[in-house]
Amino acid sequence: MGGSLAIAGNSNPATPPSADAASFFQKGRARARCPHCQSAAVCRSSREIAITNRELYYECTNLFCGHAWKSSEIYDHGLRPSAIPDPRVDLKMRQPTRAEVLEMMRERDPDQPELFDAPPKEPADNDTG
Repeated sequence: MGGSLAIAGNSNPATPPSADAASFFQKGRARARCPHCQSAAVCRSSREIAITNRELYYECTNLFCGHAWKSSEIYDHGLRPSAIPDPRVDLKMRQPTRAEVLEMMRERDPDQPELFDAPPKEPADNDTG
């Protein structure tokens, strides 16, 4: 029974999120909300299943709710290649869109440099005298 966790604000005013919810979401930790009361959740522990799969164990910070659950974090695809790739790891990258492929295949006008092209070489001056 998979599903995504709600990230929106608390929809039930009878169960307000915990007082430290704002600070929790600014610390750069794993972020999730309780699927029942929408309060912030704390990742109590996690364990690596494989290099691309991790189990996370969450607990709701709302004491009146107390829900606890396990979720999975799975590598789907890379968005940008690593500058220091590990040759032992073969991870798939995002498939380019049709527009990106067409842009890669288009003929380029040599008189119209692109943004990251090297500056054109100036002709050598053979006049000595």
